Amino acid sequence: MSNTEKEIIRSLGRVEGRLGGIDENLNRIVERLDTHSKRLGSVEASLANIKGKATVWGLIAGTSVSVLFSLLKDKIFKI
Repeated sequence: MSNTEKEIIRSLGRVEGRLGGIDENLNRIVERLDTHSKRLGSVEASLANIKGKATVWGLIAGTSVSVLFSLLKDKIFKI
């Protein structure tokens, strides 16, 4: 085996090692992305729950104010 062939094999080994390192980094990044995706999913679910509750409480508050205004209006203009 000539020196050139040995250098090529050594270079290929270094490239293979670097690719292995890149693959490990990509696996870590994918794991972190999965974690963030799960967190975002739970946040979105919480927001949907909050929106539903806010809608109900807004409906209750709006109805209450409307009824109260109607009662006060009748009493004020009855005089």
